[in-house]
Amino acid sequence: MSDANRSAGSAVPGGFFRRLIGKLPGFGPLPEEYAAQIPGDSKPVQGQPGGHGPGRGPMSAFAGGRAKDSRKTLRRLAVYFSDHKGAIIMALIAVLVTTGLSSVGPMLMGRAVNLAAGAVGGALGLPEQFFLILLAYAAMVLIMSAFQGASSWLMAGVSQRVVHIIRGKLFGQIQKLSLRFFDNREKGDLMSRLTNDVETVSSVITNNVGEFVAGVVSLTVTLIFMLILNWRLAIIALVPVPLSLLMTRYVASVSRKYFYRQSRALGAVNGFVEEIVSAQQVVKVFCREREEEARFARRNEAHMQLAIRAQVLTGIMMPAINLINNIGFALLAAVGGWFVVRGWADVGLLLTFFMYARNFGRPIAQMGQVFAQIQSALAGAERVFEIMDEVPEIQDEPDAVDHRIRGQVTFEQVNFGYLPGVPVLKDINLSAQPGQVIALVGPTGAGKTTIVNLLTRFYDIESGKIEIDGMDIRRFHK
Repeated sequence: MSDANRSAGSAVPGGFFRRLIGKLPGFGPLPEEYAAQIPGDSKPVQGQPGGHGPGRGPMSAFAGGRAKDSRKTLRRLAVYFSDHKGAIIMALIAVLVTTGLSSVGPMLMGRAVNLAAGAVGGALGLPEQFFLILLAYAAMVLIMSAFQGASSWLMAGVSQRVVHIIRGKLFGQIQKLSLRFFDNREKGDLMSRLTNDVETVSSVITNNVGEFVAGVVSLTVTLIFMLILNWRLAIIALVPVPLSLLMTRYVASVSRKYFYRQSRALGAVNGFVEEIVSAQQVVKVFCREREEEARFARRNEAHMQLAIRAQVLTGIMMPAINLINNIGFALLAAVGGWFVVRGWADVGLLLTFFMYARNFGRPIAQMGQVFAQIQSALAGAERVFEIMDEVPEIQDEPDAVDHRIRGQVTFEQVNFGYLPGVPVLKDINLSAQPGQVIALVGPTGAGKTTIVNLLTRFYDIESGKIEIDGMDIRRFHK
């Protein structure tokens, strides 16, 4: 980024929040010893080629620690929801009904207060209309609860079906990928994407999407009602909104980065655990228990540091926005009281605006928290889509066929290397007839296992040709 761009970026109001967050304890750059344990935060580890395949470089498979385009991810997720439009529309209708009724409530309570105030002032009993309003309010609360339950039930069903499809496609994609893809990737990280990241998407869809939509609708309806009732008080009630929205936007953008890196760090922890558990015999033979505990502690610490940062940012969102809203609430109380004294508003209207102000501030705070959770889901979805976007190295030729193999094998000037520029096999020529037994002899790293890997087409050769029964193996269905 150029100096001019930096200057322009710092001029926007959100730059204040960026600088403020950057100065919080623990929110500077991640310590180098922790960053090195997170995929994408360290330099690739170059493995050494050998007879059993490329060296395992757990971090070499990842580049860059930032999440990608959130809009693209949302569009891709929307494709999976297109088959459930009916249930989604019904859930949205339930949300609209619930939100609409909740917006009518303050007006009913304001009317009830005016009736009660008039009755007390006239030394009369409470009018019948007062009790009718209370009954209507109670009925409205029951209806809202029913529609909220219906919305949650519908969204839970949709989310589980969508996640079922995503998890199935992800697992199917993993089956299609070649061995080279797995050579430099930790198996635990792949498992983390298949389980933790997909489950994060499911949890957010089930618990937060409906709440986010309800917040948007509530803000819109409440704003309309406030402007209709008294536009002057509405302007006073809206004073803290821009600051709340600005803070929500920038805190969410910062937290998204930490959620994404937290997902990567969790993958590194899972990968390390999978590697060590499967190699416990080797660990014990070489008395490596303490060393492996230290290695795990570093990865576990890196994950904890990122998790704390992500969760703290999410946690401070609600109290900070509530503080802003409470300041605005106090301002509304002062100005509204003056309006009542001057006769520009009655007590019932002021109470209605107090309730609307609360209903207006609460969705903003909730939406800020929900938006941070959605960032976590987008980070998980991006990691899932990264695997889905991998193009399998080994693919059938357009004219691939099925063939009954007799067993004549020919290698002609075969060249191959697991890493670019590091050859393992050079100009290999080999011929074997059906039924013939041939022994491959040589030191470790000579390429014995590599020849078998190429014959079974676990990898594709760089140049030359491998034939079975006189036909190039790339013409066989893999």
